[in-house]
Amino acid sequence: MLTHLFLVVVIAATPQAQPPKTVTFPNMVTTTELTAPPDAELSELEALLKAEGIEIDAEDLEGFQTQSLLNGNGPLHIAQFVTNWPRRPKNYQVKVPANGAFKLTLQAGPRFEVIDNDASDGSTTIQLPAGTLRTWMHLDAKWKQNSSLRVEDTLYYVNDTLSSAKKKWLDRNRWLKLGNRPLPVPSDWYSPDGNSFVLQMTAANASGFEMVWLKRKK
Repeated sequence: MLTHLFLVVVIAATPQAQPPKTVTFPNMVTTTELTAPPDAELSELEALLKAEGIEIDAEDLEGFQTQSLLNGNGPLHIAQFVTNWPRRPKNYQVKVPANGAFKLTLQAGPRFEVIDNDASDGSTTIQLPAGTLRTWMHLDAKWKQNSSLRVEDTLYYVNDTLSSAKKKWLDRNRWLKLGNRPLPVPSDWYSPDGNSFVLQMTAANASGFEMVWLKRKK
């Protein structure tokens, strides 16, 4: 049985992350949506993946080959989120619900590690080396007409529902840009999640996703 994926990619960026704007009345803030990265960013991202031995189909970008995911001593770290849990899961895989909400918590630590590999109970935690993180998402080609994924970043007021019906380009170029994010989150930002960075996601007839991180060189 094939495991379908939708993909998120996070790569450390050179620019420092900027603190979110202070809002006096949060219920009146205007949220933003995810956008497709420019061609230069997409080429940079694919070159980094290829350097790690990860090939993406040039025609339909269906996703990464599981056997090519690397999580050794290299700079690139990858987590794979799946709805069909394999009999022998890898140390970079996380089980997510095809329908329902779950919280993804990223916390700073000495190395990449999936702390909690089961988000079907509503939450999962991944540890990453500290740094400024630049974030992209990549979605699988096999999205159904009634499939969707809601992504919320309350710290930066991002709120978007991803679906083929809303974003027609999902069928051919499914990269999305989230922006620069610091890890750990600075204490003087007074985030309700402390030093962790949190994404809230709500899936409906969804498949899965992946995330990739690359720590920025000083």
